[in-house]
Amino acid sequence: MNITKQRFRKVTIYLVRTLGIIICLVVLYLILAGLGMMIPVNKEYQMASEGIPVFVTTNGFHTDVILPVKNRRDKCFRVLQQPDLSANYANYPYISFGWGDRNFYMESYNNNFPSVTTILSTLFIPGKTLMHVDFYKGAPRIGKQVKKLILTPEQYERLVDFVNASFFSENESFVKLPQAGYYETDYFFEAQKRYHLFNTCNVWTGEALAAAGIKVSYWTPLESAVFYYL
Repeated sequence: MNITKQRFRKVTIYLVRTLGIIICLVVLYLILAGLGMMIPVNKEYQMASEGIPVFVTTNGFHTDVILPVKNRRDKCFRVLQQPDLSANYANYPYISFGWGDRNFYMESYNNNFPSVTTILSTLFIPGKTLMHVDFYKGAPRIGKQVKKLILTPEQYERLVDFVNASFFSENESFVKLPQAGYYETDYFFEAQKRYHLFNTCNVWTGEALAAAGIKVSYWTPLESAVFYYL
């Protein structure tokens, strides 16, 4: 009986310590995220009064950027090197770009939420990534989850260059997954870099905006950090 009580006590202590360590790590992560959010890059940025409109969107935890296609030779159309996309979406004026973990994206079909195992592996095991591309017939409606920015042509080009560099290229062409996306107008492409706790989908969005010269938080692991200075 005493042996059983001792074992139970040891297990309880182990579980309490483990839980305490986990809580401490979560708190530390949130503190670092808060500090990263408070520190701005491109401090001197002032939004142009006239120029090219781009949009930053969120669903509450994931962010995307929506870029206008200025003309048929626009660099955004590198995603349209596939004949089927070029034929179907040549007249769509906006394209949305997002970056994220491959497994998380793949398990999100049909509005499903990924399993706990996938979420944990996404955060703690650096994994392969995808670019999510969606085509829009019009500009999104401005609201709490949609922020409009006005970019100069130079800022727009830098943003497009960053987005294009995020795709994995093979024989100078982006690699599109054979299956369709979530709906009729979106697709997945192989992407560069690995996803993990310190390099999230929102970090990608923050880095994209920073590359364009927009004032944004230094580190944006959470969607709230992406929108903090916008």
